[in-house]
Amino acid sequence: MKILYIDTEHFWRGGQEQLFSLITGMEQAGNEILLASPGSSPLSQRVARLGIRTVDFNQKIEISLLAFRRLYTLIKQNTPDIVHFNTPLPVLPGGLAARIVSFSGKNRIVTV
Repeated sequence: MKILYIDTEHFWRGGQEQLFSLITGMEQAGNEILLASPGSSPLSQRVARLGIRTVDFNQKIEISLLAFRRLYTLIKQNTPDIVHFNTPLPVLPGGLAARIVSFSGKNRIVTV
């Protein structure tokens, strides 16, 4: 299974600790993982050190055409089965992008 995790935080707190555990567990279970998060964030750096693919993604406001375009391209190119939002900021543009890609393609993308 391909899973795209999205986290917009630049710091390390409980949510990032939980996501790190989830990412490592899902990767060890044989899933293909991609993390989209700020490249300078502790989460992104820790995940990259494990050899898991990361993509630099920043989003400052909830309604962002730039974030939508970036997530749409990321989802279309990587065709994940699941898009997991760890923070609320990317839910609107990412959910919309996943829905559009899902409707235009052959696979249904689940968003959580």
